[in-house]
Amino acid sequence: MKVALLGDARSIHVRRLARGLAARSHDVHVITHKPAAIEGVRVERFSIPGPGLRNPRRWASRKRRHVRDILRRFDVVNVHFLADWGLTPELMREGCVIATAWGSDVVHPPGEIPPDEQTVAARKTLLREADAVTACGPTFARRVAAWGGIDPARVEVVPFGVDVERFRPVPSQHASFSCSKPRTFARATDRDALPRRRERRRSAIPANVPDETEVSGRSSSPERRSDDMVSPWIEGSGDEAPVVGFYKGFREVYGASYLVRAIPKVAARVPGVGFELIGDGPEREPCRRLTEVLGVADRAMFLPARPHGRLPRYLRRWAVSVIPSVCEAFGVAALESQAMEVPVVASRVGGLLDTVRDGETGLLVEPCSADALAEGIVKLLTDSALRRAMGRAGRRFVCERFEQQKTLDQWEAFYERVRERSCVMV
Repeated sequence: MKVALLGDARSIHVRRLARGLAARSHDVHVITHKPAAIEGVRVERFSIPGPGLRNPRRWASRKRRHVRDILRRFDVVNVHFLADWGLTPELMREGCVIATAWGSDVVHPPGEIPPDEQTVAARKTLLREADAVTACGPTFARRVAAWGGIDPARVEVVPFGVDVERFRPVPSQHASFSCSKPRTFARATDRDALPRRRERRRSAIPANVPDETEVSGRSSSPERRSDDMVSPWIEGSGDEAPVVGFYKGFREVYGASYLVRAIPKVAARVPGVGFELIGDGPEREPCRRLTEVLGVADRAMFLPARPHGRLPRYLRRWAVSVIPSVCEAFGVAALESQAMEVPVVASRVGGLLDTVRDGETGLLVEPCSADALAEGIVKLLTDSALRRAMGRAGRRFVCERFEQQKTLDQWEAFYERVRERSCVMV
């Protein structure tokens, strides 16, 4: 099958789907305004032939011909993030077009500049006129249908898959820890201890090589660190104190400030706890300063965004993963954490209702509440049996419903159905 994915070639959603389909012998092209190499996939820059055209009508005519050519070249054209590619209703009748919404294209995140009316109108037109529409989860699918004014039955749920071989636990991550032993940062004088810990950790790293261009923590140019495999905490012998982790972008929508405000509440009841917050964004420095104001700067380590393939190295040392989002379309971080048998404390919002089973694989708490986050974190840190049971249940849940190859099966079957239906209609 010849498939064109129209979207940002740097997006982890586009990259994963493109590589997965290409590995199954499909002819996959990613057509993008921002090219980035993808192994096994042809990436094409979306450009209008004929440079130097100053007449808007002539340029628009060239653009229509270019889009028509794309529609005729491929069996399926899948538009991601509802971007405007000049797909008018008339043009969409000339090919098989699928519209895929991922989140911010439908749900306006707090603190972000809202799209203009013309952009919103173009996105809604794409939803109405496309041959089919997909969303990553049931809750978000209902939101897409309501926002776009379309029949909910038209929105197919095709979830984002997780590589459960890369995101897999190791026995050592379930070692017991002490809730009373304090942690301290690894400083320059401690560097001679780091290589030995690095060697001890190498045996736990998956053999497959991560894609360094996929970055978690919302940064396209992650800082490279030689000690990526090393915990930033100085660990004593015997029981280790627990680490609570966060890896999302430091933007208002992801609620990192609520987690920071929860740190002193957790530390008061679990004295040995430490926090790792991974990511970049405008809220990172304010959050770091807030830890100083609250007197917990020695409890929190702020790390820049990391290549996605390196995240398991961090997740393996976390006791709890926290997702304090204000709104969330799906919750990939929740699934990856659960695949690592790390229970989740997450806000009871949006797609997290679909990706976390409250009381079984994690805890869903009131959004925008530091007190609620602290209660959930403390509950898991102080009950090792519950934490481990939720961890095991979380991995089973992800393997059964969100394993990457199973979701690729869904994409393939969906593409075939839509293509056959589109051909019959033509």
